[in-house]
Amino acid sequence: MKSGWVFRRGDLYLANLGKPEGSRQGGVRPIVVLQNDVGNYYAPTLTLAPLTSKTEKKKQQPTHYLLRKAKGLQRPSTVLAEQLGTFDKTCIIRYLGRVSGGQMRGIDEAVKVQLGYYIPERYSRDGHFHHGKYYDHKEEKHNEGTPGGQT
Repeated sequence: MKSGWVFRRGDLYLANLGKPEGSRQGGVRPIVVLQNDVGNYYAPTLTLAPLTSKTEKKKQQPTHYLLRKAKGLQRPSTVLAEQLGTFDKTCIIRYLGRVSGGQMRGIDEAVKVQLGYYIPERYSRDGHFHHGKYYDHKEEKHNEGTPGGQT
């Protein structure tokens, strides 16, 4: 990472995510910055999601978002929102480009599914979900009123 870099939400970078463990993505790969720009400015870390060029695998998974084209990417890639994480800025190798506003909204929807804020109801053939609903924890009655959710 070069000193003086300014990281922005929606930026694409090549990063070294370290040794892969189990199903966790690692190695040198493209990433998208998810963190807000205030955190990007002050924190020594970045919240990000890794990308993969294996776009056919689990393409209907609602935590995936397909980037058919994006400035800086040489081929279509899938954002793996189920593998979002926080990494030190020193893992960044170089700037690749930036996703569009529409693409960032799609990535945000995949992140909302991952974090349980959004429940998709159906999927389209293009690999994106539509017409879902936002999760309302008030509707959940399971283990209500017990310490730590224990029964």
